[in-house]
Amino acid sequence: MSVALHTEGRHAGQSMFRETLVRELGGAKTLCICGQNPSKAEADDPSVNDPTILREIGFARRLGFGRLVKVNSYDYRSTDPAELYRWLYSIKSLDEREAHRARALAIIIREAKAADMFIAAWGNGDGKDFWPKQLANELALAGIDVYVFGFTQTRMPKHTLARGTHRIPDDQRPILWLKGMAS
Repeated sequence: MSVALHTEGRHAGQSMFRETLVRELGGAKTLCICGQNPSKAEADDPSVNDPTILREIGFARRLGFGRLVKVNSYDYRSTDPAELYRWLYSIKSLDEREAHRARALAIIIREAKAADMFIAAWGNGDGKDFWPKQLANELALAGIDVYVFGFTQTRMPKHTLARGTHRIPDDQRPILWLKGMAS
């Protein structure tokens, strides 16, 4: 059984990068969830999902959304956040890192504004990267309400696949974290 009626995605030139992943679930309302880095789930094949996307499809359906749009604070595809940070810190030019972040921000704002709800779910990161917190503030400044399913011990948005005692209950309702500022 396929979990998606239709799928689409945008890749940034190579399959090691992914801008968006869309899963059409049979309805008009759109949920946009922002993680940290894209998984190996395929944007162009709805049958290739991973545990994170499957969990997010479940949240979207239970919350009454018929469309899931997945974006990330970085578009480098990796199942391991440590691998993401090795890639990020291998970019020696701060201007190039900032350009990457600016592209990600533009994509996230575009998709968040087109959605009915935006949920941040990027987890803790590496503790040194300022970008996720800055991203949340930029979204609020752009007029986007930023919701979460809960917080980590460092007050970052819980990842949808958090495990153990940190696991997000299936029936968790989104919590408003940052109110979008009126333009």
